[in-house]
Amino acid sequence: MVNEKAIKVAELKSGETGRGIARLDPELMDILGLKVGDIIQIDGTKKTVAKVLRGGPEDANRGTIRIDGSTRRNAGVSLDERVAIKKVVAKNAEKITFAPTEQLRLQGGEEYLKQVLEGRALAKGDTITLNVMGNKIDLVVTSFAPSGDAVLMASGTEVKVADKPAANKEHPTMKPVPLVGHLIKNSSKPGQIVLDLFGGSGSTLIACEQMNRRCFTMEFDPQYADVIIDRWQQFTAREAVKLN
Repeated sequence: MVNEKAIKVAELKSGETGRGIARLDPELMDILGLKVGDIIQIDGTKKTVAKVLRGGPEDANRGTIRIDGSTRRNAGVSLDERVAIKKVVAKNAEKITFAPTEQLRLQGGEEYLKQVLEGRALAKGDTITLNVMGNKIDLVVTSFAPSGDAVLMASGTEVKVADKPAANKEHPTMKPVPLVGHLIKNSSKPGQIVLDLFGGSGSTLIACEQMNRRCFTMEFDPQYADVIIDRWQQFTAREAVKLN
């Protein structure tokens, strides 16, 4: 394991997002004895896992790991921050239990999860975002068997989605988008500007996207700013652009 958090986080190319992969500096892969397809644990302020692939020539000797917004969120890091990594063993899961972050009943969700996540490495506490009929749903991995650092979703895995919502680890006071949307609908008109100076988890921004409002928001904490950007990118299927 690279014990010190010395590996710099970089952005994964947009065409590779949502697959649970990490592209690592190829020279660093050789030093650590990692092979393509190995499962690594990524240790930021939280821990998550990903399937490692070799970075491109442009990544050689740069000490970087390229991961998407979802993986950064699960690791509790932002771009340009540092993480530690180690190889872990991930067996095929016998059972995985998920819980929603908001109250819902997901009919047929178990089979759908198994299909879209087959082959993915998952750690306890990971948040997975699904697009179901145009709606974004967050599900948290609450438990799995066998025990360990991670498991792989397999065709024979028993999947359960709990009825009771899990505590949200992205933001301690995440507001439900429909609740924020109700307030926006009652106090503004389509096309108007909505100002939120405490962006938090980005619920106001997502509600504005749904209701054709223009949202101007800010967030002081880099970790929560990353949550906002990731939620917006996943909701709109567009890539955020940093303006200098």
